[in-house]
Amino acid sequence: GNNRFTNAVSSEEKINQIDKNDVILRILKDEFPDDEVYAQGQLSESPSKQYRQGFLSPEQKRKLQKLPPVLRNAKNVAAVSTEENEYVKYELAKALVLAIEELTRPVDAIKHQAKTVTVGISRSDENLLNISLVKRVLETGTSRDCISYETLKLLVSLDLAIDEVIGHTRYRISGLDGDEPTLTILDRAGVSVGIQSRVERDLELRGTKHWVAINKKVLLTKGLRDERTILLIPEVKDGETTGINLLHISLHENLGIQEIRTVLNGYYNRYGAIQDAVRETEPSFRDDFLAEQSVEQLLIDSVDSVAERLRRFD
Repeated sequence: GNNRFTNAVSSEEKINQIDKNDVILRILKDEFPDDEVYAQGQLSESPSKQYRQGFLSPEQKRKLQKLPPVLRNAKNVAAVSTEENEYVKYELAKALVLAIEELTRPVDAIKHQAKTVTVGISRSDENLLNISLVKRVLETGTSRDCISYETLKLLVSLDLAIDEVIGHTRYRISGLDGDEPTLTILDRAGVSVGIQSRVERDLELRGTKHWVAINKKVLLTKGLRDERTILLIPEVKDGETTGINLLHISLHENLGIQEIRTVLNGYYNRYGAIQDAVRETEPSFRDDFLAEQSVEQLLIDSVDSVAERLRRFD
């Protein structure tokens, strides 16, 4: 039947009068659009170099000189290599081009992507910034860009358990990748102002603050000396912990069962850890027994201690 290569070019032409060379030329021009000879309506190079140079424009001549020689068969038709090594060369060249494009992206685009990954806040998550604990952290001076998405979600979960933020101390960390990292106080407010800090006489970063800085993880704990309940929040910039925001907080005494589960699940899946510890020796786990312990015990005491008390209830 007729197709785009055998359709008559005029109404007078008949199918049985088709010029075979013309059909071949159309096919080759379609397959090899960059071939200079086919582009000029020729199936092969003219035996006369002068003739060929005569119908090429100066610009076409310059382009032709830059092109690598085209391999042709015995009938002077361009040959196409399908060797595997040619495909490999193409794939390698393609990969190099993509790599170069990636490395030469505008700096602003890279910064925007890094901010998205680090902060992890999309428009749909903007409402998380309005959670009471998150707002309080930002109000104390921690930059939004220094709160990872993991930290943000964890703070949202802990918000249910926190009754009040009664003070804070923000620290700057220096030399974390060295042998002697240090802490300096940037700002303090609330009850923190009246508390003497070890950092005022010893700048060494160590203990729980060092753990928080190295692991980039939020920690709810109690001070070893004063037994105050504190929440340590790492401030991370470009993948490096640059500071810590220490919040002095008070916790709700008790919560409903569903709220307890939400808080424990959001705090490093502590609910699952407690449940597993209990099920090591017990055939079942009862959520209602969680309400027999204070929020502070459930969140700060060791998982084994919490589990042991739950076993006694059973």
